[in-house]
Amino acid sequence: MVGALEYSAFIPQLERMSVIAWFTPPRRIALVGLVVMVAAAGAAVSLRTRTHADVFARATASPVEVQRLDKELATWERASGIDPYSAMFPAHAAALHLQRGRLTGDYADAIAAERLSRQSLAQRTQHNGAAFVTLAAALLEQHRFIEANQIARQLVTGQPDVDAYYSLLGETELELGDYDAARASFAAIRQPMSGLSTMAGIARWSELQGNERVALALLRKAREAARRRPGEMKEEIAWYYMREADIDLRSGRVNAAAEALAAGLAIAPSDYRLLAARARLAAARGEWRDAATYGEASTFNVLDPTTLVVVATAYGELGDTAKAAEAERAAAAAVSGQAGTLHRAWAMYELDRNRNVDSIAARARRELAARHDVYTLDLLAWAEFTSGHAFEARRHMRDALRIGTKDPVFFYHAGFIEIAAGDTIKGEALLSRALQLDANSTPHYVRSARVLLDRIDAARDNRRAFPSRTAARARRALRALTRHEG
Repeated sequence: MVGALEYSAFIPQLERMSVIAWFTPPRRIALVGLVVMVAAAGAAVSLRTRTHADVFARATASPVEVQRLDKELATWERASGIDPYSAMFPAHAAALHLQRGRLTGDYADAIAAERLSRQSLAQRTQHNGAAFVTLAAALLEQHRFIEANQIARQLVTGQPDVDAYYSLLGETELELGDYDAARASFAAIRQPMSGLSTMAGIARWSELQGNERVALALLRKAREAARRRPGEMKEEIAWYYMREADIDLRSGRVNAAAEALAAGLAIAPSDYRLLAARARLAAARGEWRDAATYGEASTFNVLDPTTLVVVATAYGELGDTAKAAEAERAAAAAVSGQAGTLHRAWAMYELDRNRNVDSIAARARRELAARHDVYTLDLLAWAEFTSGHAFEARRHMRDALRIGTKDPVFFYHAGFIEIAAGDTIKGEALLSRALQLDANSTPHYVRSARVLLDRIDAARDNRRAFPSRTAARARRALRALTRHEG
C-alpha cells in the first residue's frame, strides 16, 4: 500500500530544475514467459512480538533501577540540605539525576544535574573532577555544546594525564563538528581501553569516519567490561547492544542488528531506548505493524520525536492516516517543549513533506554557524534541495560526506542532490548504495530512488544493442511490477 508520499515524490522537483527533464519514461512492454527464481540463503533472526499488549506490558513495567535511583537520590539530596557547604553530597546527587534521566528520558533530570553539579563546584573546584564531568554531561544532554566544550577543555588543561577527559573533550568537539580538534583529542588518549567512556567515545569517532568494525569491536569490549563492574545497571549494559544494532542497521546488516537487540531486550525489556531501536529495526525490514507497536511502546512514557516519526511513517505505510496524523501531532508537541537546537528527525520529516521549508532552512543556517557537524550539514543540504537550490545543496552535502560517515539517509540525499545538480553518474552510484544499505525504512526515498534510477537506465536505451536494450527494459518492467504488487 502506498504511504503518505507517492513513488515519485522527488521526481517533479528534479524535473523543475531542468536537470533530468530529458529522461524518457520507461515504455510499457509485455513480459512473455518471464520467470524469476529467487533463492534466499540463511535464516533471519526474528523478534516478532506475541501480542501488542505484551510489548506494552514490558514497556510500562516500573524499572527496578529507577526505583533504586529514586531512593538513593532522596538520601543524597537530604544530606545536601543538612550540610549546605558539602561539595560531595550535591556531586553524588547530580550524577544520580543524570543516570535517572538517561533511563527515563526526563529532561528535568539534566537540568537538576546541572544545578547540583554547579552547587558542588561552588564549594570546591580542586579535586572535584567528577562534578565537572557531570556538569559537562548535563550540558550535552541539553544540547548546550559550546558550554560543555568549555568545561571539558578546562578539565584537560587542569589534568592533561586523564584519558577520560580527552574523550569527553573529543565528544563535545564531535557535537560541534570540529573534527580536526576531535581527531587530536582522541589521538591524545594514551590507553584507549582504559575506561568505558573512553572506549565509547572512540567508538563513536570511528563510526563517524566509517570505521564500523573498529566501533563495534570497542563497543563489545566496553560492554564486557561493564558486565564485570560491580553494581553496573543492566540498562547501561543493554545500551551497548543498542549502539551495536544502530551501527549494524546503518551498514545494512539487519540480522546482526536483530541479534544485538534481542540480547539487549533480554537484559532490559522495558528500556524505552531499546524499544525505539526495535521499532527502527522493524522499519528497516518493512515490518510496519511491528514498527508502530514497538514505537508506541517506547513513547508511552517518553515522547521522543525521533521515535514518533517512525510511528507516523509506519502508520502512513499501513494506510492509517488518522493514526499517522496523531503521531505527527505528538511529535510536534514534543519538539515544541524542547529547548535548544533544531530537532533533526522532526525537521527532516517536515522537509520530506514540503512543510516549513524556509523556516527550517533558516534555523539550520543559524545552527551551522556554531555547530558545523555532518548532521547539521545534511539537514541544511536537504532544506536547500527542497527549496530548489541544487548547487548550494550539493556544496553542503559534499561537506557532510567529507569524513566518511556511512549513513544510507546521507547517500539518498546526496544521490538526489547530485542528479539535480547535473552529475547523474555520481548520483546514480549514491542512490544504488543507499538502496543496498536500507531499502525499507525511508519508503518515500526508496520509491523515488527506484523510479529515478529506472528513468536514468531508460535514457541509455538508445545507446544499447538490441539484446541488452530488451533485457534492460524487461528488468525495469519487472521492478515496476514488483513495486506495484508490493
